[in-house]
Amino acid sequence: MPNQYAGSKDRGRGPSPGKSQGISIDTKALNDPNLRADRYIGSLLTDASEKDIDDYQQALQKLKNRASTDLQQNVYQNRTQFIKISKEAEKLKAEMRALRNLMSELKTNTTALRTTSSLGPAVSTEFDSGFPSTLSKRDKRSSVADRTAMWNSQLQVRFF
Repeated sequence: MPNQYAGSKDRGRGPSPGKSQGISIDTKALNDPNLRADRYIGSLLTDASEKDIDDYQQALQKLKNRASTDLQQNVYQNRTQFIKISKEAEKLKAEMRALRNLMSELKTNTTALRTTSSLGPAVSTEFDSGFPSTLSKRDKRSSVADRTAMWNSQLQVRFF
């Protein structure tokens, strides 16, 4: 038996067999990984009456049932959290696929725009026709969105 339980002979026990309170359950002692149950129970119930032993057994059964209920609730709660996290992961996966597709499309559009802009000044004047003359070329092409819009407008001018 661990030293912390071996101190006083009355430690962890209720009153003497003649009194009505019975033997109390020491959950700290029961949670000890080094507990030698046979010695602990032997020392605890040495002077106990039959009624005290029955009461102690019922108290242990209630503690076991409560622990079982707590365990079931924890399993259910963890399962629910796992399902939520799995759904969130699926959403993130779908968003990453969409982002990958958009990046691929943007890369394709940028490549096509660079190819188109390298055709020479004739194409460049077609781009410039849709913008006020006060804007510099840099202002006209300051963002990817502007480049995409210019590319789309050039395709419409050439093919329609």
